[in-house]
Amino acid sequence: MTEENLEELREKYYELISLKNNQAKYQELLMKKDFLEQNQLVQEYIKTLMEINKMTKYKSTINESAVIEDSIKSVNIKDNNNIYVYIGSFIYAQMYEEKDKQVPDNDINADYRLYTNIEKQHNDAFIKIPLDEYIKFEKNNKIIYPNISEYGIDQKYYKYRYEFFKTAIEEGQDKALSKLLK
Repeated sequence: MTEENLEELREKYYELISLKNNQAKYQELLMKKDFLEQNQLVQEYIKTLMEINKMTKYKSTINESAVIEDSIKSVNIKDNNNIYVYIGSFIYAQMYEEKDKQVPDNDINADYRLYTNIEKQHNDAFIKIPLDEYIKFEKNNKIIYPNISEYGIDQKYYKYRYEFFKTAIEEGQDKALSKLLK
């Protein structure tokens, strides 16, 4: 990601954390809402209610990981560091209705290896590399091989994604890269 992206990401993250942690402002808004309901100032009431709803979302129902994900979604990350989490080796499904089948990493019948880019949005993050091209791909990119027993097939890269962005926001991209790739 560019430094401009990182700065935009930091700003959004700190704005959302501020919303999450500001109890005095939350109480003040609740009191203001009650006052406006009594005085029939409908437009101001609606505006304040929207602020309360936004704060409630970040205060009670969302953990820090979700705040980081919301921050990421609000920033259009243009460049990335080519950091991929290895998901596994797969054989294409034989029938249209079936899913591709995961096979052991050393299976010579595998058709492709699946990776996810931790800096891209979930739908754009997955990349299939044909088995005969994966060595070149891994040489040209930073690959993380997670402990497969730790995470499910669809979720294992979220831990690394969270760690990378949290460290990048707090300590910078270089520190995030070195911490993640150690």
